[in-house]
Amino acid sequence: MDPLALNAKAVVEMATIDGARALHLDKENWFVGAGVKKADLILISLDEPNAVPMYDVYAQLAYALKGSDVQTVVIGGRVVMREPRASHRKGKTRAVAKAREYKKAIAASLGLP
Repeated sequence: MDPLALNAKAVVEMATIDGARALHLDKENWFVGAGVKKADLILISLDEPNAVPMYDVYAQLAYALKGSDVQTVVIGGRVVMREPRASHRKGKTRAVAKAREYKKAIAASLGLP
């Protein structure tokens, strides 16, 4: 019942690295590093209302971003999905811009870079 017992970085690691270990995929060189034979990569849109403002990438991945924010997926070095949607609503674009403005003001008030 302690919200601080598991931080956002640990949540992301559990969903990625630890998940692969649980499936014994860590033995198949799926991780980025020297001698890697396979690679997985996802590109996520940061132009969605739920993606801004972003102060911590791990917190955003764990708590705010969702599957529909994924733009491109590469598995084993091969692109398997690319930009599934191309529509943008004007209201959404304005909301994202306004959220980015608020981020600057909030960060300044908290003394963050």
